[in-house]
Amino acid sequence: MNQTPQSEPIGPLPADSAPTEPVPVEPASVEPVLTEPVLTEPASVEPVLTEPVAAGPGPSTPPSPAYGHGPEPAVAKSPRLGTVVWGLVILAIGLGIGAVGLGASVDYQVAMILLLGGAGLVLILGSVVAAVRRRPHH
Repeated sequence: MNQTPQSEPIGPLPADSAPTEPVPVEPASVEPVLTEPVLTEPASVEPVLTEPVAAGPGPSTPPSPAYGHGPEPAVAKSPRLGTVVWGLVILAIGLGIGAVGLGASVDYQVAMILLLGGAGLVLILGSVVAAVRRRPHH
């Protein structure tokens, strides 16, 4: 930043300065208070839904009506399998780079084949396990 030195120190205003004056304030417009509610639209029998309804099988939370008691508290979810697997892939790549930096010899083609093949296998097995868990038990 380009700062120029000030010739006078910063401090309180001198006593001989003009006194401050209050700023005139106009009164706010006051609207009349209604004693009866005014309906602008006809009342509906069914509540308006605020969340989209999930299509297809699987667990879903029921939508909350618009006139409810506010948003429901967030439910703690575990991270998605894909997020965990790709996080582990990035971790493995980082560890491989660190190992090469420390002097280890790595065959990059074999390492990438094993890494991506293992990640794909875990993703497929994870989706199969999730589908089996969601299936209703008779």
